[in-house]
Amino acid sequence: MIEWLLLCAVGFAIGVYAGAVGAGGGFLFAPILLWRYPEAPPEEITTATLAAVAAANAVAAAYAWLHRRVDRPLSGALVAAALPAALVGAAATSLMPRETFALAFGLLLIFSGAYLVRRPVAHFVEPLRSGWSRELRDRAGVGFSYRVPVWRSLVAATGAAGISTLVGLGGGLFYTPLAVRVMRLPHAVAVPTAQVLITAVATAGVALHLVAGHTGDPLNDMPPLTIGVIASVPIARKLHDRLGEGLLTRALAAGIFLVGVQTALLAFRG
Repeated sequence: MIEWLLLCAVGFAIGVYAGAVGAGGGFLFAPILLWRYPEAPPEEITTATLAAVAAANAVAAAYAWLHRRVDRPLSGALVAAALPAALVGAAATSLMPRETFALAFGLLLIFSGAYLVRRPVAHFVEPLRSGWSRELRDRAGVGFSYRVPVWRSLVAATGAAGISTLVGLGGGLFYTPLAVRVMRLPHAVAVPTAQVLITAVATAGVALHLVAGHTGDPLNDMPPLTIGVIASVPIARKLHDRLGEGLLTRALAAGIFLVGVQTALLAFRG
């Protein structure tokens, strides 16, 4: 019982941090599960991680959807492009040795974190002259106007989906920065739009792994972790609304970098 409550608390802490900075939380769940289950194969770690990410982001995405912060047509197009790549990435996980899995995951996080520390805010000198013109007004009456480079956005979403499910992520690590820097979405719109995409990609990955029979002990940790993450959604949303893009991105980058170093070290110890 004590262990169950501790896992709920861990899930809550991860949810507050990940939800505030616009990440799915997979980059924090995976190292914890790698540490708790040193003998578990990558596909079992991935199944458990994606299950928690899917549940947590479904709640966050529903909250944003009700508050009209989701670009629904754009989200639908991105999900349609990303799902096939997500399934391919999930299927390839079982082909990767555990040490290679942990090392690749760690190095990916380190480079991503370093990039975001260097460029915490996306500065665009000129708005796009062409692209998909979008208008969005949330429930509070705040309006957003932007243009989305369609093909570049679809390619980015597809590539991120394949990499994310390969290493056991929902994709928040990639989608939020890509939504701002490549898709040119306002940060307030980028995060919830990314959460919709994370939910779809993570759910597809979980479904494939369950069909393939990739279950095991790591999946037992998901109920308490998921409960903790879901309970954190209101607090995470308040933090996100109060903090600016630069501070949020730096907080995301710091977590990404530190977890990347820790995970890479686990690979060498293994």
